[in-house]
Amino acid sequence: MARKTRPLRVALIGTRGVPARYGGAETWAQELSVRLAARGHDVTVYCRHNNVEGDPTEHNGVHLAYAPCVNTKTLSTLTHSIASLLSAMRRRFDVLLVFNAGNAPTLVLARATGQKVVINVDGQDWRRGKWGRLEKAYYQVAELVSSRMADRVIVDSVTIGDYYANRWHARSTYIGNGAPLTSSRDPSILATYGLERRKYVLMTSRLEPENNAALLVDAWKALGEEEYQLVIAGTTNWKSAYVRDLAAAAAGTRGVRLLGGVYAPGHIDELLCGCYVYVHGNEVGGTSPGLLQALGSGACVLSIDVDINREVGGDRMLYYKKDPDDLAGLLKSVINDPETVEKMRATAQAAVTARYNWDAVTDRYEQLLVDVSEGRVGRSSPRE
Repeated sequence: MARKTRPLRVALIGTRGVPARYGGAETWAQELSVRLAARGHDVTVYCRHNNVEGDPTEHNGVHLAYAPCVNTKTLSTLTHSIASLLSAMRRRFDVLLVFNAGNAPTLVLARATGQKVVINVDGQDWRRGKWGRLEKAYYQVAELVSSRMADRVIVDSVTIGDYYANRWHARSTYIGNGAPLTSSRDPSILATYGLERRKYVLMTSRLEPENNAALLVDAWKALGEEEYQLVIAGTTNWKSAYVRDLAAAAAGTRGVRLLGGVYAPGHIDELLCGCYVYVHGNEVGGTSPGLLQALGSGACVLSIDVDINREVGGDRMLYYKKDPDDLAGLLKSVINDPETVEKMRATAQAAVTARYNWDAVTDRYEQLLVDVSEGRVGRSSPRE
């Protein structure tokens, strides 16, 4: 637990806001902000307009503030974060907690006015397939700026911490994400999607190239499975050729269902708890909240084989190469071996209970924010 101190005034900047409606960043902001507020801190999350209908001003003890943005694929996040920062500077918070290294320009503004600022750099956004050459170059420069301007860099993956140390010679603090442990509460929800328990393979993900939904559809086509359905839940904020091509491939493949964004309370939990196996394709970023949520539901997880995923699942997940034939072979293996699937389910939750508990995660964030606000931790402090 954090040292006794006066309550902090903290602002979270760089996500779409809470309540969480989109992805892992918003889940992180919601889980952390609500817990910090419950501990007596004055917490504000900066949100985009229309993140939730009616633009509420409070969520479970957290203040919600709104800032404008230029609503385009490349500018929405950065312009919203800069507008949020300008508002926050007038309100003089004790510490600003910024999400994503792409928001590095906000750190420059914060430092220029003497504002304490901490950044969770997330993953390596320059590796995302949706960006062109210019955007990729920007994100690499932003990583460097983040490592030099923030009072402290936070990484949610040891692998990403090693990357920042080796490439940018940056000190960092490792604080993982949290994961809820869930169980089925209303299995009738599956029927609303035309699904039968243990009769479908599931992926939940933003529909972006590096999350490999198209690879999964190609593997399913090669598999030729008739007994099970393949269900992909997720969306993206922008029209893209990738999503158009994915939809066309899904429409031409037997048993594939694209559900779009699933936001109704409890529905993702039921989809996870009811699936036969869960396929995780995210190969870029830090620790994936979606992966943690799948393990926390007790799902048997088939994960693309990259370091950031092995760090989370270890020997409690099964792995495939970035190759549709390899994934098809693994899917065929688990469909023919329900005993192994049950064994993997039995150990899945153990992968998250020790390292990815939200209360323990909040303890670490709280202590770091206290230490930064009081000058005990900064850029020159040893790596944690």
